[in-house]
Amino acid sequence: MADMSGVYALISGLGGAGIGVLGGGLLQRAKRQQDAVEMEALAKRLALEIATTARICVQAWGSAVERVVQDLETGRPVDVDRFDDEFPSLQRELTEAIYRFPAAGAAAHVPWPVVPAERPFVDRVAEATGLLRSDLLSMSEGIPGSCPPRDRLLMAEQIRWDIDFQLILVTEQITGREIPPATQLFSAEDRPQI
Repeated sequence: MADMSGVYALISGLGGAGIGVLGGGLLQRAKRQQDAVEMEALAKRLALEIATTARICVQAWGSAVERVVQDLETGRPVDVDRFDDEFPSLQRELTEAIYRFPAAGAAAHVPWPVVPAERPFVDRVAEATGLLRSDLLSMSEGIPGSCPPRDRLLMAEQIRWDIDFQLILVTEQITGREIPPATQLFSAEDRPQI
């Protein structure tokens, strides 16, 4: 009988160790799942923060273009040096936000919208800024710009609209909620035409 009690002790010891190992494995698995959920929530918050920053930057850029055009249309002088101070920083902030989004969006399972027929947003912003600056330089020397200032504003509004619309879609995808003005303000009929 003494030998059987040793066998029972061995079996119960192995069973307890097996339960301990299995329980520990299950706890680690649950912790990994919890960590994955927390990491995805963090990635979504980061992607949302980046999308919001990009929306703020594109609005600031568009407003700055609008102020320059208003000054030109009212005959107020536009300081090219001030333009050179203000616009590169606006452009850089917007570019940083747009370039940071794909990595954060991928981690949050939210792809950056790509419109194959369109050039990248940052290229369009750089082109519009460069054309406006070129016109300012010409006008500062008394030479008319390559097009009326209002056309530059329409170009900037189109770019601002395109970027903001995409960022609203991304924000809605991240939050899972519709942003009411997106459907009210950005119908195809309302889209600025150049």
